[in-house]
Amino acid sequence: MIDKWRTGAQIVHAVKRSRKEDSAGKKAAAYCINQLISSLGGINVNNSSDFKLLDREIVDIIVYSCLKGSVFFAD
Repeated sequence: MIDKWRTGAQIVHAVKRSRKEDSAGKKAAAYCINQLISSLGGINVNNSSDFKLLDREIVDIIVYSCLKGSVFFAD
């Protein structure tokens, strides 16, 4: 992800496709965290792992947009 960012990408998105190589402990921790997030957030995040790397310029745009009330999030 960092390599993509260093070569100019402002937003890098990655998805973990499998937990086959994760240890039992890591799988259990991921399950517990996903259950907690799902219950608190009201959305099912089980079996989903995605990651985003945002350039500072993009973060500043998002923050500025939120402060102005001009960001719309899909349900």
